[in-house]
Amino acid sequence: MRKLLILTTLLFPVCSYAQVYKCEVDGVVKYSQQPCADNAELTQYSTEAPNPPAAIAPQQPAVDHKAESERINESIRQRNINSEIIRLTAERNRKMRERDQKMAQIRKTKQSAANNLAGATREESLSKEMSAVAMQYDTDIRSLDNRIDRLREDLKRD
Repeated sequence: MRKLLILTTLLFPVCSYAQVYKCEVDGVVKYSQQPCADNAELTQYSTEAPNPPAAIAPQQPAVDHKAESERINESIRQRNINSEIIRLTAERNRKMRERDQKMAQIRKTKQSAANNLAGATREESLSKEMSAVAMQYDTDIRSLDNRIDRLREDLKRD
């Protein structure tokens, strides 16, 4: 029953008509629903015809619907691009953290190899490994940066 009452009040607009009077009292203009002085005049607000309800209003041309649809599609496209930029940026940051962790681990191993007599050849191979890790991650990060830049350009174009 309660839902029916709420639905009924939403579907049938309540039109309340009030008269608005304009009065000048002591040099000050006042608006009131009741005449506030002998010189009160009825304003045009109270004589305007109410707007027709939405159900009776004529349909908007299809062009407006098409424009609205295009606007919504563009908004969705921009939201998707922004989401992709955020995802790629997070992936880029994750790759950088991974690279830094691997480099720190190799440096730690390299330091312990430096304290060892047989560590000279091991230290050289660790240096090559560090170089390879840096190159691999830098390539991945550059690729992500390029994708992010292209997406940002797509956003700017519109």
